[in-house]
Amino acid sequence: MLIKHHQEGRLFQTRYNPKDKPIPLDLNLNDPVYVYQDFIQGETNGSLIYYPKQFNQENHEGLTKLKLIEQLKSSPFPGWNVILLEDNPFLAKENKGKIIGGRKQIENNKTSIDYLKLLQTQKSYQHEYGLTIEDWLTKAIQRLHEKNEVINIYEEFNLSFLIGNVLSTHAFVPGGSWYRDNRRVYVYGDYSAYRGANGGALSAVRITLDFGF
Repeated sequence: MLIKHHQEGRLFQTRYNPKDKPIPLDLNLNDPVYVYQDFIQGETNGSLIYYPKQFNQENHEGLTKLKLIEQLKSSPFPGWNVILLEDNPFLAKENKGKIIGGRKQIENNKTSIDYLKLLQTQKSYQHEYGLTIEDWLTKAIQRLHEKNEVINIYEEFNLSFLIGNVLSTHAFVPGGSWYRDNRRVYVYGDYSAYRGANGGALSAVRITLDFGF
């Protein structure tokens, strides 16, 4: 899909204003998408955890993908993870978060540990969960399909921490972004204690609610 958009001259960076002139992006045609190998292997060997309650290697209290799929079979949308999230491709920079409907946007420059605690303890974020790798990739594909744009450009302080997942082997939290310099999509990550002004967490309300997790 990325290659097709690029070949047709329809691959652009995200616009702050839809009326702005689109800015085309170059693409690494040989390797347009990079996903950290441990995340791929973790789906089958059980080390990639979904919806952890803490980033603890011994006691994360989350689910493996197989257990998540099994529980989703009895959800209102069997086999699907249905979410509602803010329609905004940009993360809120530190001290720049807006209050919308009584809820303040989650701002950059906190650790994944801080973001997880925020969702668990602040009433305004009740029932919200961090995005998973699949959630983020779906969001990226949707934006590309509808707007011909990528999301979460790293060089614009928009690295998305995907705190709906963690590697149980070494408390490694995924991050999703487009790297303009390297001309491709990255799903990489860092340790849960990493903090940087270049990134923040996205969250969503899950419609497939509370099946024991």
